Amino acid sequence: MVDDYIHRGLKMRIINNEENRGPGIARQRILDTTQCDYIMFLDSDDMLMPRAVALLYTQAKTGNYDIVRSSFIREERDK
Repeated sequence: MVDDYIHRGLKMRIINNEENRGPGIARQRILDTTQCDYIMFLDSDDMLMPRAVALLYTQAKTGNYDIVRSSFIREERDK
């Protein structure tokens, strides 16, 4: 699945830990070693609506914001 996104031109960096140390360690590694304008973290159960990244990026650039966030829809089983 990740290869599909990379093939479409999305730049991604995969962090593999030798042992499961939780998402916080992987996220901190990215923050410590990456130099870019913006970083987005998603968990394995997160889904993005179409154009979500483009819309958030546009808002950040237009407003000269350091952090942007959006609302979310919560889905529960059988609902």
